[in-house]
Amino acid sequence: MQKAALYGLVLVCVCMLFALSGPSAQKVASGDGGGGTTSPVPVSVANFPATQSVVALRPIPITGSVAVTNFPAVQQVAGTVNVGNLPLVQNVAGIMAVSNLPFDANGNLRIAPAAPAAPPFALLKIADGLAITPSLSQLTPIGTFNVAGFRHASLFARFTMESLSYSWCVSLKLNATLDGTTFGDMGSLATQCSYTLPSPPMTFTHFIVEDLAVPEVTINAMESQQDANLPGSLTVDAWLYLQN
Repeated sequence: MQKAALYGLVLVCVCMLFALSGPSAQKVASGDGGGGTTSPVPVSVANFPATQSVVALRPIPITGSVAVTNFPAVQQVAGTVNVGNLPLVQNVAGIMAVSNLPFDANGNLRIAPAAPAAPPFALLKIADGLAITPSLSQLTPIGTFNVAGFRHASLFARFTMESLSYSWCVSLKLNATLDGTTFGDMGSLATQCSYTLPSPPMTFTHFIVEDLAVPEVTINAMESQQDANLPGSLTVDAWLYLQN
């Protein structure tokens, strides 16, 4: 009985001890560790090293999308810009979308026109009822014509010539000229002689063909008479046909 009473007393003492010390042991410690209760104090950490550049010794594989931002605004550049170190031309398979192309007001792509090609031919009326004043061995200019780009020239002439008691002749000739200067006779002549009286004035036709190797030709008419008599009246119609 005495032992049971002793055990009961010990148990009661232990329970009282836990009841008194439990609430104080469960309090949260706060403050500066000295038992006081003060406000939190900011902590400043300094003396960090400067930013260091990092160079990778080998390429670093990256999977997924990489967003690169903080680019500077577009800058206006005056002068010549040299862009180098561009990659070689790459073959592309599939469909390529090209944007920022110039379009007109109707939405059509604007393309610079090609240089105009030389026409395949040209027909010029160079004399239309041209009256030639009678003269002896004197050149009468019909005109100077630009033949650049053409390879062949054909001269068609129609002469209406007065009949006199003696015969007289007229010739159309081509000269190689440039900027008003004659450089040589091209050697082609369209020559026709008149009938004599009592024949009325007669109309004659003639043509010559010439290969061209000059940019300009001048055509002249020249009347002549073997006995140094003055030629009769003359009217000329002429055409110059140019072709390649």
